[in-house]
Amino acid sequence: MRTVLVTGAASWEGAQLVRRLARRDDIEVVAVDDAAPAIPIPVPLRRWSLDSLDFARWVVALEPETVVHLQTMDRSDVMGATRSRESVVLGAQALFGALTRLPNLRRVVVKSDAAIYGTGVRHPSIADERTPLKGRATRHERALRDVEAFVGHLGDELPLAEVTVLRFGEAYGATVDSPFARLLRLPAVPVVAGFDPLIQLLDPDDVIRCLEHSIDHGQAGTFNIAPELPLYVSQVLRLSGASRIPMVPMQLRAAHSALAKGGLTVPEHTQNLLQRGRVLRVDAMQDVLGFHPRTTTRQVAVEAA
Repeated sequence: MRTVLVTGAASWEGAQLVRRLARRDDIEVVAVDDAAPAIPIPVPLRRWSLDSLDFARWVVALEPETVVHLQTMDRSDVMGATRSRESVVLGAQALFGALTRLPNLRRVVVKSDAAIYGTGVRHPSIADERTPLKGRATRHERALRDVEAFVGHLGDELPLAEVTVLRFGEAYGATVDSPFARLLRLPAVPVVAGFDPLIQLLDPDDVIRCLEHSIDHGQAGTFNIAPELPLYVSQVLRLSGASRIPMVPMQLRAAHSALAKGGLTVPEHTQNLLQRGRVLRVDAMQDVLGFHPRTTTRQVAVEAA
């Protein structure tokens, strides 16, 4: 039986992954986060801050064979943009430092995000893993770039470990707890007038399947994770039964401010995505990682209705 350490286990994807792994006889799953779980999980949740010395010592004593680092999510809606970025960067830096002291570590899976590419006129509308990461970036996008830079150093320190980085597209569905998903689940969604970009949507089960696949069959490298065919934002909203409310920028800022007062803070990178869009090339996901989403963007949108 191998020990699998999952950080970020309180997130929606972390909790779902822990529940799936806990059903397996060949894995002992250990769950860590500094927040309360989004849904109940069948194993104890260790409430650790990743950048503490005690946590680093605990990881070294635990000696996991596999580490799944999910604590890279944007929590700016509850922590603020600056503190969320610091949590992501400092947590990853401290965790990876501890992992370099584990000679028997064989696999590291890091959840990244397609937001790392940025969004806008100076960024590519179609991004593959070789796309240079440059141009203006939001705080969360900079945090992801820092984390992936740490991953590069980790690979140098642990040549015997397979290090897999997964750049996920946007997940959408009833079980997804993210600002993007909560925004699209509104009956009427404010958008920028004159823009109707292409996006890809992941079914939440495909996110968990990809994480589990990477635990079992991960390949060293960085991979975009998304369905192959995108849809326009207007198509997604129509298929999911939501109305689209075009607004000029000043009106949109007022709408986002009103949503924030009601408990839904829309991060800057999510606002940019719905204005400019992004399409991920997924050849490496299919041909090298060997993973294929079961659900298309169209099916995700329809099932959300």
